[in-house]
Amino acid sequence: MATTYEFPGADGASQTGNLIQLEFGDEVLGTIASMSVNDDYGPEPVSGIGSIQVYEYPPSMARHTISVEYAVLKKNTLLSLGVVPENGCDRLKGLELDIVIYSKQPCGTKGAVLRKYRYCSLASGSFNVQAHRVVMSNATFNARDVEGTFV
Repeated sequence: MATTYEFPGADGASQTGNLIQLEFGDEVLGTIASMSVNDDYGPEPVSGIGSIQVYEYPPSMARHTISVEYAVLKKNTLLSLGVVPENGCDRLKGLELDIVIYSKQPCGTKGAVLRKYRYCSLASGSFNVQAHRVVMSNATFNARDVEGTFV
């Protein structure tokens, strides 16, 4: 007898995020090939008066850190939007962008948003200018908010 497995997803199919984009408003700044994410909610121990036992670990502050291993950026878009900071003073303007993970769809189309990291600031990263493209590697972003559950 065959066994049927159900995967999370609206249609019972598994969800894969094969399209990850850096977005600034309605503009796509680049495509991320590989990344990892750490969502830390900073749980703090709470105990009662006169007790050393911890009753619970409520969250104290959400920290969303995105580590991008490799992304190809659209240099014309970066330049026209003024996204690339010239120096530290330019960086203080507080540019924030979104990192959006879309579900797998047929070639060239975006699926549903699986997860969206909002208001991301670049903490550090390496940029490599190659023939016809700008590549970002080993970059770290901090996001102020996140939405979506990967399903």
